[in-house]
Amino acid sequence: MTLTVSRLNKTFGSNDIFRNFSIEFAENSINCILGPSGCGKTTLLNIIAGIDNDFSGSVEESESIAYIFQEPRLLKWRTTGENIILNSGNIDLAERITDMSGLSDKWDNYPFELSGGMKQRINIARAFTSNSDVLLMDEPFKSLDYILKNKLIDIFLTLLEEYPKTVIFVTHNIEEASMLAEQLFIFSYSPIASAVQISFDSHQPDIMTERINTIKEYLSTEL
Repeated sequence: MTLTVSRLNKTFGSNDIFRNFSIEFAENSINCILGPSGCGKTTLLNIIAGIDNDFSGSVEESESIAYIFQEPRLLKWRTTGENIILNSGNIDLAERITDMSGLSDKWDNYPFELSGGMKQRINIARAFTSNSDVLLMDEPFKSLDYILKNKLIDIFLTLLEEYPKTVIFVTHNIEEASMLAEQLFIFSYSPIASAVQISFDSHQPDIMTERINTIKEYLSTEL
């Protein structure tokens, strides 16, 4: 589904974060938001998710939203399988997504037995098991090394190809944005009244260098 935010105004104390801000995210596409730390990226996700209701303006609501945070947020007393199936009663779907995520042999393991990368794979798998229309992602690869990050991105793209969603992916990493974005929105420092938008044909990691140069050109000339 297309998701629209209109005339958004948001403040923290005396600081304006968004000022009459509007944005539209394309349906079944990876919409990336690139911007510096503290500019309001996570705040926007929290508003869309309904976690933050202290704002004016309108947000097109979805009945089904999944949220992948920076940290896995797994239930320590539940196994991998129990965490993945937490938001869905569909065991067949959970097992299939678990297998696609390379976690089948960890189905009965508890979080303390797993590496950080495995925990984040569970986090991603759980979001796809939820059958949501919209998937919010708040820098989920931030704490991972380069090799592990690329492995998880490959898993994420494989899942997304089979289970399409409207993705809103927040990052301050240009490489991540260039690898994933189909629609890219560049935020500057707050207060944010508008965003630079760049459209790409698809997510194509093989032309990442070209995309990085395009993004850097916008960063240097438009902001």
